[in-house]
Amino acid sequence: MPAAERALQELQRLVRRPPSTAERPALTMRLPADLASDEAQTLCFVRDEVEAADKAAAALLGDVRFEHLDRAEDEVRRFMAECWADRSTDHVPLFVASHSAEVRKATCFIPVEFLSVTSVTELPGVRLLPVDDPHIPPPTPWFPLGKPTGCVAAVEVEGSSFTRMADRARDRVNHLLRAMRIARSAHVPDFQLRFRIGIGYAFDDRLHGWNRRADEAYELALTEEGVTELLSHPAMSVPISERSDIEEKAALAMGWMERACLTGDNLIAMLYRFFALEALLGDKAEGLKAHGLAFREMMLSHVIEGGFRHPNATFFYYDQIRSVAVHGGQAPDVPRKVTAQFEWAVRDALVNYLALARQQGLSRRGKLLKFLDQHPDRPQLLTWIRDYGGPDWNKFLENKMPAAAADGASPEAGNHGEPA
Repeated sequence: MPAAERALQELQRLVRRPPSTAERPALTMRLPADLASDEAQTLCFVRDEVEAADKAAAALLGDVRFEHLDRAEDEVRRFMAECWADRSTDHVPLFVASHSAEVRKATCFIPVEFLSVTSVTELPGVRLLPVDDPHIPPPTPWFPLGKPTGCVAAVEVEGSSFTRMADRARDRVNHLLRAMRIARSAHVPDFQLRFRIGIGYAFDDRLHGWNRRADEAYELALTEEGVTELLSHPAMSVPISERSDIEEKAALAMGWMERACLTGDNLIAMLYRFFALEALLGDKAEGLKAHGLAFREMMLSHVIEGGFRHPNATFFYYDQIRSVAVHGGQAPDVPRKVTAQFEWAVRDALVNYLALARQQGLSRRGKLLKFLDQHPDRPQLLTWIRDYGGPDWNKFLENKMPAAAADGASPEAGNHGEPA
C-alpha cells in the first residue's frame, strides 16, 4: 500500500478511537457545515492525532498523484471530520478517488547561467542543450536565453502539478551542478564554478513559470524616522575598534547574523544564527550544550524583559538542526517560518546581552555568563523547566542543575511577539 494511503488509514484509525478524557486536546476545529449538527459543532483532537494528520498531509504532497492539492492540510482535516462523523465507511478509497489526479510526463527546460556547451551533453538525469537548440521553447522575459544564460538543462519529470514538477527538475539540476563544481574544482578557479540555474522554466512554448531567487535583493528607502529608529538600536553602539570583550563577541555575533540575512538558504541561515547565539551565550566546556544555551537565553530574557520564550524551541532547533548538520547528519528542511522565529529570538538575545552588560557594568563575556548562571532567580526558572520543559530536560536538571529539585515560585513565560 502506498505511503499516502497508509498514513490516511492510520489517521482514520486514531480518529475513531474512544474519546480520552485524560489527555488535553491539541487541536480544536469546527465541523464542516454539512457534517455539523445541533449536538456537534466542534471536534477536539489529541496530540498523536494531530501528528498523524501532519504526516498524512506530508505523505500526500510527497505522492505525485496528490501533489496538485494546494492546501493538503485542509483536505486532511475534512477527512478527519468525515471519519469521525461516519464511522461505518472506509473513507480512504473515497479520498483517493476524489483527490488523486492523472500523473503526466513532461520535459522541463531550465536556463543555466555562466555555463555553456557547444553540443547536446548527456549527464546523469539531465541533458544540457546549447541555447540555440531547436527543442528549447522560445524565450520570454522570465525564460531568457541571452547572456548570462549559457545553456539550458532538459529534465524529464512526471507528476500532477507543473509547479512541483519544475521544483523537482530544479533540484535535479542543482544536484548535478553541485557535483560538477566539486569534480572541476581541481582544474579551474572558484570564480568559474559559480554557474547557477536561472529563475525561469518552461515545459513548452505555452507553459512557463519562474521563481524569485532566494537571495534576491529589494530596495529599502531610509526615511528620517527610520534613521532615528536605527540610531536607537544597541547594535549601532558597538564600535569598529578598541572593543571590550563583550563588544568583541557582540561584533562576532553581528557578523554571523549578517551572513544569515544575506543567504537565501534557510538551513544555512539557521546555522549562522546559532553561531551568533553561541558567540553571545555559548560555553564550550558544557556537556549538554543545547540545554545550557537555551537556559541561558531564557535567563537573559527573564532578567532584562521579565519574561521569556519557551526554551524548548532553541533546544529543539539546536538538537535537530544545528547538531545534526554540524556533525555530518542529514539536517531536515527548515521552513521560512522557523527561520523567522529564530531570527527574532537571536536578535532579542543580542539586544538583551548588550543591555545586561551596560546595566551591570560588565566588559567581559565570562563575567556576564557567570552572572546569568549564578542569578538568584535560577532555581525558579529551573523549577519552571521541570514543570513544563518535558523529559528531554531530565538529565540536564539532574546532572547539571540539582537545584531544580528545590521548591520555588514558577515564573510566567512571556509573549515576545514572535512573527507568524
